[in-house]
Amino acid sequence: MKRFVYILILLACTLASKSQDNVSIHSDPRLDTLLQRSLKIAEAGPATHGYRIQLYSGSNRQMANQIKSQFMQTYSDYRAYLVYAQPYFKIRVGDFHNRAEALKLFNSLKMDERFKVVLIVPDKIELPPLK
Repeated sequence: MKRFVYILILLACTLASKSQDNVSIHSDPRLDTLLQRSLKIAEAGPATHGYRIQLYSGSNRQMANQIKSQFMQTYSDYRAYLVYAQPYFKIRVGDFHNRAEALKLFNSLKMDERFKVVLIVPDKIELPPLK
């Protein structure tokens, strides 16, 4: 008789579990936003430790954009980046693997009177795309 009851209970549990095949997952919508942001960063390309030259650091965004455009007009071979690290806007230029690579541009910018502060700073740099 006990075997019959065990078999009956086992059969009931099996039938109950088969009727509940649907699973719904309720997640915070911010997780989707975070996932999308992470994918964009990954698509941007690999980054490594290197150096850039900083031309401006201050709270005036308009001044930062003006310095960036002045740099881009004269030195179009190098990329310029506007970085915001609260409360400062920073203009950093170039993607150099070491300080020695940055020195050539650094010396040119030191001679240019439009750029008052010129510093070589460590930063994450973008690697050139693979061919």
